[in-house]
Amino acid sequence: MKLDTQFEQLLEDIDRRYDEFNKLLSKSSILKDNFKNFYKRKCPWNRLPEEEKDMKYYIVIAKCGHVGRRHYIPVAFGVCANSGKDAAARARFLPRVKHNFKDAILFVKEVDKDTYLKRRTINFYDLYLNIEDNTENKIVEHFLYPRLFDEPNVIQDETEDEEKINLKKIKKAMHNNKRKGKYIVKMTKTNIHEYSKKDKHNDDNLASKYFDYYEFD
Repeated sequence: MKLDTQFEQLLEDIDRRYDEFNKLLSKSSILKDNFKNFYKRKCPWNRLPEEEKDMKYYIVIAKCGHVGRRHYIPVAFGVCANSGKDAAARARFLPRVKHNFKDAILFVKEVDKDTYLKRRTINFYDLYLNIEDNTENKIVEHFLYPRLFDEPNVIQDETEDEEKINLKKIKKAMHNNKRKGKYIVKMTKTNIHEYSKKDKHNDDNLASKYFDYYEFD
């Protein structure tokens, strides 16, 4: 029962973060400019292929990558298989899954056909799972931060001080935009939001002020 509860809680969190991701995309012109035909596709998962009708249906939650070695995105995949072990093995080598990680498979649960088809449909329209090349990945990665989880298996480099790294990024962005009067108002590990503002402080004072005031997601 405890595992079932953890599974349901994680699945709910995955769906909530996925909705936040889609809201960010809807506010941007990214789809119109770069993915014109993506949402025009017709989902093929309204019926099962013949070879899957006699198999069992599973939801497999796996760690997915291409978001930096310190993070992962958990994705719930609908998988047809003969057993839970077979479903986990199939999911491990799906595109974007961190198949090199021993704990890449987080949960496996048998479900009914309708739940399986619903999950396949959700993933069919998930832009993150349909990125085809590195160029598209760079476009979409700035919208992925609501879906990111910290990767506990990656040991932080002792020589790196994350606060210093973030401060350097702020100073660099301020220096590059100084002539335009642009300064940082919020920064995350995956993106930088800027707005126009005139300020008489020097770069060091500005960097210190914004660094102390804003939390880094």
